[in-house]
Amino acid sequence: MSSTTNVQNLITTVFRPIYTYDLVSNVFVPHVEMSNVDTYIGNEVRVLRAQVGDSSNNMYAGVGTGNPYTVTTSGNRNLTAVGVGAGATTNNVRDSVYVGYNTGANASQSDNVIAIGTSIIAGGSSNIFIGNSIGNVGSSNIFIGHGITAASTVTNKLNINNLIYGDFTNKWVGIGTFTRTGGSAPINLDVAGGVYVSGKMGIQMLPSNSLNVNGMTQSTGGFYSSAGTIIAQSVDVGSVIGTLATGTFVVSVQDLTTPSNGYDSGMFLCYDMVNAGDANPPVKLTANASTGYAQIVFSGPNIVAFNTDDTNAHTFRWSITYFPLSP
Repeated sequence: MSSTTNVQNLITTVFRPIYTYDLVSNVFVPHVEMSNVDTYIGNEVRVLRAQVGDSSNNMYAGVGTGNPYTVTTSGNRNLTAVGVGAGATTNNVRDSVYVGYNTGANASQSDNVIAIGTSIIAGGSSNIFIGNSIGNVGSSNIFIGHGITAASTVTNKLNINNLIYGDFTNKWVGIGTFTRTGGSAPINLDVAGGVYVSGKMGIQMLPSNSLNVNGMTQSTGGFYSSAGTIIAQSVDVGSVIGTLATGTFVVSVQDLTTPSNGYDSGMFLCYDMVNAGDANPPVKLTANASTGYAQIVFSGPNIVAFNTDDTNAHTFRWSITYFPLSP
């Protein structure tokens, strides 16, 4: 037997000639298929299409990536790992994508994780990690940045480079702070530091001025201005339009139902609004500016709008500008 017999058998096993018929040229075109190769060493590979994957739809590309082909019991399914050491020595990882050096290495019991970067601990479930040296094994988290770590029990959290934080469960975002003010209070945004707005801002309404607010506002050591429309009847059952504390404020009211009934306005100085109708009533500093039947009175801590002409319901427009006294 020739010394080349085994080599020839190997060559025919690895390189198999295939002929396909070209319907345009009406000739058979030879091709060569290569199979049964465990390791290929070369400088460059050029192909039109590379089908890479095992029977569990795992695809590994890179030196030391994924598990060796001899490991058939890892339990991985639908795992794509690209990069040196990406997804190395993993088990029971499902429906995930690891891209980058050492990303997802040694991951276990993980599913639906997208990790892109370097040395990411790509564990847990339904997580998205982008950056380097980040990650945890919690669930439903999004971490973007560098050096972000969290306890393994963390779930439903956002962290962008240790600057912007979020809590998906409570629909909360923090800028410069990871602590939600008020605990379980309905706060959706916390900002640690100042806020600068170069354009217009509207709160519960579209902005037309620098700041538009639809509803009551409150300030400690500053002032607020509020306005709206109410429907009131008489002084006996008048509607409350505002509650104020100690301070100085301007109040005005206009009757929109019968415009000829005018308005009433004035500047009031109040020392104890809670007991305004008792020992320390508010003092009206301006002359009565009334031109009709629209009136405003104080009832305890409240301001009431009414019409003295009749007991029917009227529509009033009101406004309050309040300047609290210093504590």
